[in-house]
Amino acid sequence: MSRFAAGDERAFDELFQRNAARVYRIALRFVGRPDDADDVVQEVFLHVLLARSTWAPKAKLSTWLYRIVVNLCLNQLRRRKALNCVSLEAPVTGEAGDAPARLPPADTCHARHLLLKKERVAAVREAVQSLPADQRMAVVLHRYEGLSYKEIAQAMGRSVSSVESLLHRAKQALREKLRPWVAD
Repeated sequence: MSRFAAGDERAFDELFQRNAARVYRIALRFVGRPDDADDVVQEVFLHVLLARSTWAPKAKLSTWLYRIVVNLCLNQLRRRKALNCVSLEAPVTGEAGDAPARLPPADTCHARHLLLKKERVAAVREAVQSLPADQRMAVVLHRYEGLSYKEIAQAMGRSVSSVESLLHRAKQALREKLRPWVAD
């Protein structure tokens, strides 16, 4: 980012290449829709472009990007609630908006095991999506992106103890929602 701020145009491409996939993964896990996640990615890098002239490194670049992603995902959810519409033309897709899943031939795997696994993945995804926005973001950043509590606190603009509390409440809620999937 420092190189980009200093006028190196190629540095933006490098920033994008290094960070776009991670930004997309976080956004997709948070907003749950590939189109909305694409919008978040575009907005994040628009913010990067606009911040070029005012860039002053106060935190790690990744922390700064996470903070932008958090804010834009929350904005995306607010817009979705405001619109409160569902597209009836959207095709039915597989996990996280991928193409419809295809099962391998029955002779190469145990179909029952695969179906149960797919149901379990869907149940976890649904349970995470049902969490309040701040808990969901903390879970996504910690579990899927591997951030420390301190990094999550910086990205979300909260204290470390607040992040610990969010994750504790999220784990309790997930444990309750996923109780049918967990053997006693």
